[in-house]
Amino acid sequence: MLNVIICGAGRVGSSIARFLAHYNTHITVIDHDLELVKHMSNNLEVRGVHGFASHPEVLLQAGAKTADMLIAVTHMDEVNMVVCEVAQALFKIPLKIARIRSQSYLTPEYGLMFQDKNMSIDAVLSPESDVARHIVQGLEIPGSSSAVPFGPDGLAKLLYVTISPGAPACHTEIGRLPSITDSPHAIIALVRNGETSLPTDETILLGGDQLYVLSHTDHIKQVMTLFMAEITPSSRVIICGGGKVGFCLGQLIPIQFPEKDVTIIEHNEECAYHLAQHLKNVNVICGSPLHSEILLEAVIEGADLIAVTNDDKVNMLSSLLAKSLGVNRTLSLVNDSAYVALITSLGVDDVLIPHTITAATILQHMQGSWAVNIFPLGIGFGEFIEAPIPPSASIVGTKLRSLEMPDHVRVAGVIRNGNLHLGNDFSIEPEDHLLFAATVDALPRIEKLCRSL
Repeated sequence: MLNVIICGAGRVGSSIARFLAHYNTHITVIDHDLELVKHMSNNLEVRGVHGFASHPEVLLQAGAKTADMLIAVTHMDEVNMVVCEVAQALFKIPLKIARIRSQSYLTPEYGLMFQDKNMSIDAVLSPESDVARHIVQGLEIPGSSSAVPFGPDGLAKLLYVTISPGAPACHTEIGRLPSITDSPHAIIALVRNGETSLPTDETILLGGDQLYVLSHTDHIKQVMTLFMAEITPSSRVIICGGGKVGFCLGQLIPIQFPEKDVTIIEHNEECAYHLAQHLKNVNVICGSPLHSEILLEAVIEGADLIAVTNDDKVNMLSSLLAKSLGVNRTLSLVNDSAYVALITSLGVDDVLIPHTITAATILQHMQGSWAVNIFPLGIGFGEFIEAPIPPSASIVGTKLRSLEMPDHVRVAGVIRNGNLHLGNDFSIEPEDHLLFAATVDALPRIEKLCRSL
């Protein structure tokens, strides 16, 4: 069992604890706010310690002597850095992850401070920046809210798409999809009514189903036509919320998509002024995205709307209001996963749960060297993994279709010599990168298959 200390019981800390609780972990949470500690201890299977995480005696009380991992996600970057330094100097905790929010620390000219062991931080979490980059990746592919790269130079993409009624894949068995398109792809996981599963070839797809689909980057447009009745890219993007995520989007989208017209709606006057002063080529409107006149002022009809305020309800309601006013597509940031099934059933196109992005970084370090790329499939369900196969692994020379894989594992294919091969009609060779989905309980067994003997 992995012993994990989480420093900070706020939104990020609690979401990480909730996520890691599905794994074989013993979690201790530290926070100076006694009420937050009590709340987490009462609602999650975690041990709570009240105190300042940077104090040695508090870390000692939390079990730092036997901890395998420390995740510092307090609201203060400087506290998170000090916590990691103390954890290393006094307790030699093997893996230390720090949340860094300020872009001042993360700019390329200063980024070296976290490299080459200049500080006792093994990995940096920047949830707001990571979420913004994830959203921008999805904007590259109309109709997909996510496009996570796998393989060298993003050879393959793991897409997250919602099947629209009337699409060719709707009411079709997965096994029959190759007869509809000659564009190779693999359906990895299915989310229906808020429940995630690994589908089989006999699974019939329905309108409203959400899919994780692996595709060669060069074939994405053709693959997307399977799941979308109509794909209409928009030349305009409206961002609701000018906080850290919204600000990052205002920086990234004009660079990545200079042809798009970008507008940010922010209700706080001081924040709106800051956005207008610091973002080039971005329109800023001061007002509430819950007011139809503000959305109409932003010219909502035909635009893509991204709702990333700090309030789930504002994100959901503004997305629904925008749909009624003729928006092209909506993406809503939702921290509480309990809302996901509800909001998609009401007509919001895409929902992004931010702590799944944060979890991807943590999982990468938890799994160690046996996996080079990992992305979580929902909360507590499982992962999609790219794992290099060493020459001495037991599965080398075995045909994929005859592998004795654990239950709840779905193999998508391999990356070999820089090429993507989907399917299971070939044998595993040394140095192949195996691509597969696995539920949490199946991970230990498949890790043994992928490691050296």
